[in-house]
Amino acid sequence: GDETVLQPYSVSYDRVKVTALRPNNGPIMGNFTLTILGSNFGAYDNSPLARVQSTGCHSSLWVSSSTVLCKVPIGFDISAGAIIRSGTSEGSLARSFSYDNLHPP
Repeated sequence: GDETVLQPYSVSYDRVKVTALRPNNGPIMGNFTLTILGSNFGAYDNSPLARVQSTGCHSSLWVSSSTVLCKVPIGFDISAGAIIRSGTSEGSLARSFSYDNLHPP
């Protein structure tokens, strides 16, 4: 008789890429909105996870495939980077953000 053979297939996506942060510095007390710019953040809101350094944003809001907003937590490191995880892909931009120094020279 007729036999149906199913062929496995795979789908691949371009990796998440973070290209810029706006603003690129802010108060160490956090609680402001950081715009994370890049590409491949997803074609729809799939609840991307954003972090500044190793601390998760208080909240993340997907705006488009190239923009995520992050409510920045209190800072612990003068120089930090941002990380976005969308689906199974992760992108980062190291040392792209700095917190204001509490004790200027």
